Amino acid sequence: MPEIIMVRHGQASANFRESADPCLSDLGRNQARQVAARLEDLVDYDLFTSPLKRAQETAAPLAKKWSRQAILEPRVSEIPSEGVALADRGEWLTKIMSLRWSSVDGVRKLWREELLQCVIQADTPRIYFSHFISINVLVGAVTGDDRVVCTYPKNTSMFRFCNDGGELSILEVGDCKHH
Repeated sequence: MPEIIMVRHGQASANFRESADPCLSDLGRNQARQVAARLEDLVDYDLFTSPLKRAQETAAPLAKKWSRQAILEPRVSEIPSEGVALADRGEWLTKIMSLRWSSVDGVRKLWREELLQCVIQADTPRIYFSHFISINVLVGAVTGDDRVVCTYPKNTSMFRFCNDGGELSILEVGDCKHH
């Protein structure tokens, strides 16, 4: 029964309305070093990251400690927003976050399914550096919560899951904001 750890990326240098793919801020780089220190003993885990810069930069200190590269995994990337103008992304995301998965469009439903399949098919212990909505997908699937946002993970919070033959369970909920 492999353990899956989902880590939200560190603080980005720009928000969803300002940049499609921002790097980490100074605070985010510090958070990345701190999360690497917390995870460094898990050397038997495979290391994956979203292809977005903020996730890759959060994974980098751990990859350096382990002297290996994180594997890019597009299925744990941020919720797709192709075709949405940068200036409109904030309003678009606010709307998406207020929905239920049963009412989102097909592109987002397919993304959600592919993310779930990625994690359910994992047959080795893994650490994924990922995003706010991606973590919500897993928490919602495990708890049966259909809301797009059912938890508010803070930057570099870690959520631990157990994958028992494709059945996920939550072992530990990461640090969350209260809303």
